[in-house]
Amino acid sequence: MRWLAFVVLLVSFLPAGGPARAIDVTLECSADFYAQGDTVFFTWTNNTDSTIVAANTPPYEIYDAETNAQICVTSLPMEYHLGPHQWVRLEWDQLDCWWNPVPPGPYIARIHFVIGVPPPEFVVEDGFVIRDASAVDEEDPRRERGSWGRVRSLFR
Repeated sequence: MRWLAFVVLLVSFLPAGGPARAIDVTLECSADFYAQGDTVFFTWTNNTDSTIVAANTPPYEIYDAETNAQICVTSLPMEYHLGPHQWVRLEWDQLDCWWNPVPPGPYIARIHFVIGVPPPEFVVEDGFVIRDASAVDEEDPRRERGSWGRVRSLFR
């Protein structure tokens, strides 16, 4: 299930008075599958010599991978800065804008960012699947045996 995994954005552009250089920014989920109710973790890495800026805090958006519908829109007019050669670990609690748990299925984490004065805008993304533990065969070796996140979600 790595059809969207570890997308590396390499875009060439011409800075004033110099040769083309590559922009190396990545977004990677820590796993391909998460149990329903577990926290989803992903790492946003800036391997460039410039600070990159995304809108809102947190800087990511979550989309339903089948419909491309946005699960939740962050509306805070803030900026999220990630310095040169830095990374940050981000997390999502599997809740939509109305604080409801999202259903099992495939999702995409996406970050839109700029380098310097906009435009252009760049995008990195990675995909993952939220699975309902009861829908997975007991003998499946990929099945998570116990999930603290699942227990927590039952008592929200």
